[in-house]
Amino acid sequence: MLAQSASAFSSIPATIAAWLACLFFTAALYNALSTAVRGMKDRPSPAEVQANSDKTFATRQQIDELEERIEDQRKASEVSRARLYHQIDEVRKELDTKIDGMPDRIIARLSNLGVLVRPGSGGNHP
Repeated sequence: MLAQSASAFSSIPATIAAWLACLFFTAALYNALSTAVRGMKDRPSPAEVQANSDKTFATRQQIDELEERIEDQRKASEVSRARLYHQIDEVRKELDTKIDGMPDRIIARLSNLGVLVRPGSGGNHP
């Protein structure tokens, strides 16, 4: 009987180790399963994914259309600006021609008064 009780006592650490191993395995399994379940809950449904994809695609199309409109407006602005500068140059040439056609005495008097400033002469008046 004493031999049986000695062998029972020697298997107690093995029994405790086995129970601890089972407990560790059960805790690890529970952790893995709860993580998987949480991951499934947080994952959007296929319908939500499709709706977000459609929304993103529509937004990208709108951005592309806006970029095209901006580019068209920029080109139109450049054309308008070039046309405006051309008209300004024509008016300056016409004004210069008219000033050259004035008698020298009138030109000198207007220049001395500061009323007449030739285009491109660096005067303060427009």
